[in-house]
Amino acid sequence: MPKLNRRKFVDCLVKYKRECLSSHWRRSQAHKFYFANQLTSRVNLAAQDVTAIHSVCTRIEEKDFYFSDSATKIEGLQFLPKTGNPRFTERITKDDVQLFKRFEKKSCFEEADFAGRGISFHALSGWLGTLLPEMFMPVTSLHLRHSISHLFDLRLKIYQEHPYDYFMWSQECFLITKQALKEFELRSLYLADINSYMSMHYPKYGGKRRYSEADWNWLTQDFHLFIFREMLHMDTVRMFESRINPELAAGNFRIAEGMDIYIP
Repeated sequence: MPKLNRRKFVDCLVKYKRECLSSHWRRSQAHKFYFANQLTSRVNLAAQDVTAIHSVCTRIEEKDFYFSDSATKIEGLQFLPKTGNPRFTERITKDDVQLFKRFEKKSCFEEADFAGRGISFHALSGWLGTLLPEMFMPVTSLHLRHSISHLFDLRLKIYQEHPYDYFMWSQECFLITKQALKEFELRSLYLADINSYMSMHYPKYGGKRRYSEADWNWLTQDFHLFIFREMLHMDTVRMFESRINPELAAGNFRIAEGMDIYIP
């Protein structure tokens, strides 16, 4: 089992909390919590059939996730067609929903179980980490292997060659991170935003006093994304462009001093 470096974890968490409470970070990333709460409030895997679930999911993936009527459009999840970058968006299929239904009744998985999926493992984890939050984590980008490497002191490539291997390995690392985050009081970060958004869209919504498991999953994803962008100073767009133009690869990223991290 990977071992979390507690010193690095606490150092990152202190900076993460400070940025969430004092900068634009929380507002720019709140969309994923809106997505998760809209989805979990409208989908019941046990009670709804594939067609009904797929219909709900396709409507949700086309939402802009505005915070309020006067708010400017905020950043979106990259795998959702409406809010993501066109280069990365993936539309959910009925075959994917079939997987959701089937996985609800399973406790262990192998690569063959994912045969027939219509979207990538990254996008799939976003849906699974929301609809089956006790079983999956939303590791929505291959680039998050860098934040994993940092927190777990991994001096190696994290299965970048094979998507399934990375998917399974990263699930374990994200779960360990989530368990560590739960040891701290973090309700001040996103809970009020979630309640405000849901109350605006659902007048009968009574609010909640603690995060759901899906909220914790996306908080974990948010924490790793913060480490990737703000502490390791890596930029997803420039990483993507470096693959297109190899000349951009050299010296493309600013790495915080003293951080030992694998760069593709």
